[in-house]
Amino acid sequence: MAKDPFRVLTVTIVGLVFWGLANIVSGTEEPWDSPDYLNFYLGALGLCAAFGYLFEAHPWRWAVIIIFAQWPIMAFTAGLGPLMIVGLGFLTLQLLPAIFASLVTSNLRKLQLRS
Repeated sequence: MAKDPFRVLTVTIVGLVFWGLANIVSGTEEPWDSPDYLNFYLGALGLCAAFGYLFEAHPWRWAVIIIFAQWPIMAFTAGLGPLMIVGLGFLTLQLLPAIFASLVTSNLRKLQLRS
């Protein structure tokens, strides 16, 4: 259990850097305003899958951290406003495939370790 704070911090930093770079590359205030957003989201799903594989305990939390790392980036660049609630709802919908990706790779790792 002593590894968990380190893992959470690592995944948080990776998520913030990933979405920060996506924001810079896209040149938009909010990552999802970019025409390349699908590519960024697929990259985020890849990160969720990778962290699910690396840290197989409670893999759903890596997806939550990676996907919701968009929110502080958006709040920093676009500011807080009334549409932030809509944005949180949008991020919540994005969690479903991300959690699935993390769970699948976590379970694959557990199967590999058993055999």
